[in-house]
Amino acid sequence: MAENNWANFEDLPIDESFKYGTRYGISDEFGSEKMRMSVIQFDPGERGPLHYHNPPTEEYYIVMEGQLDISMDGEILEADEGTIILTSPETEHFPENNTDEPAILLCVSAPNIDPSSESGITIVEDAD
Repeated sequence: MAENNWANFEDLPIDESFKYGTRYGISDEFGSEKMRMSVIQFDPGERGPLHYHNPPTEEYYIVMEGQLDISMDGEILEADEGTIILTSPETEHFPENNTDEPAILLCVSAPNIDPSSESGITIVEDAD
């Protein structure tokens, strides 16, 4: 758990178990029980897996830097810096960086789910 109740996400440990981009597990570090928050950096060409949340949960994506294509139930939204996206429960979705620059995405969902657990995220198609 973080020593203070504040931190710069870049100073937090990287979640080495997360294989899609570089994930900073904010809620992991602060011990949040009710919500999950993470920042993920996607380098050019990187994408997350096509997935949905299990149990169903709402998830907000906020593009903090760069541009990402967000796929939701097969439709693509080109999301620029500052774009806020709500993925409704049971919506299959993934972020993808199709640009030449890194992009940073803030992900917030509730309830708190474990992204490395089968009970947290159901992967429909891996991002290999």
